[in-house]
Amino acid sequence: MIKVMAFGTFDVLHPGHLYFLNKARALGDFLVVSVSRDLNAKKFKGRAPVFGEKERLDIVKNLKMVDKAVLGDKHHYLKHTLKEDPDIIALGHDQ
Repeated sequence: MIKVMAFGTFDVLHPGHLYFLNKARALGDFLVVSVSRDLNAKKFKGRAPVFGEKERLDIVKNLKMVDKAVLGDKHHYLKHTLKEDPDIIALGHDQ
C-alpha cells in the first residue's frame, strides 16, 4: 500500500482544493490529509481562518477521496508527519 500525505488549511473549501486532493489521492492507495491548526494558519496566512480547525477537519474528513484526516501539530510540523509515515508527500503550488 502506498500512503500519500497532503497538507493545507482548507478554509472555505473550493474547486482548487478538490483538484489538489484528487491528484494527491491518485498518487497512491491511501490519502492522509493534514489540516493546519488555527494558530499556524494565522501565522502563515496573516489572518485567522473563517472556519475553526475542528470544522475544517470535519469537512475534509467527509471528502470521498480522503481516507484519513488529522490536525497538524501546533508547534512541530514534522511530528505528526513522522507518525503517519507516508510514502509520498503531496504539496500544492503554494507550499
